[in-house]
Amino acid sequence: RQMCIETDIYLFRGFGKKTGHLFFRSVVNTFGLSYPDTDQVPMPIDRHKLRLTFEWGFISEEDYRRQNREKVAEIWKKACRQAGISWLEFDRAFWIWGSARSLC
Repeated sequence: RQMCIETDIYLFRGFGKKTGHLFFRSVVNTFGLSYPDTDQVPMPIDRHKLRLTFEWGFISEEDYRRQNREKVAEIWKKACRQAGISWLEFDRAFWIWGSARSLC
C-alpha cells in the first residue's frame, strides 16, 4: 500500500497539517526519497512564511491577520511551478531564511 500523506502522517501523535508536511519535506530532503505526487502535498505554512509573504506585499493585511495559510501556500507553489523548482527545496530555503530573520 502506498502512503497517503494526507491521512497516514497524521496517525503520528501531535502531527497536524504544518508539522506533518514539514516532517514530509524533511524526510524527503534528508534521505533523498522520491514521492510521485510531491506537488499534491501541501506546503507547510508557518508564521515566518506568513510574515515574510505579507512584508513582501504578496498578501493583504487582512489575509495576514486571518493567517490565510491556503492563500500563502498557493502563492509559493505557483511561484515554484513557474520557476521550475520543487517546493521541497524552496520550502527548506524559506524556512531557514524566515527562522534566521526572527532572531534579529
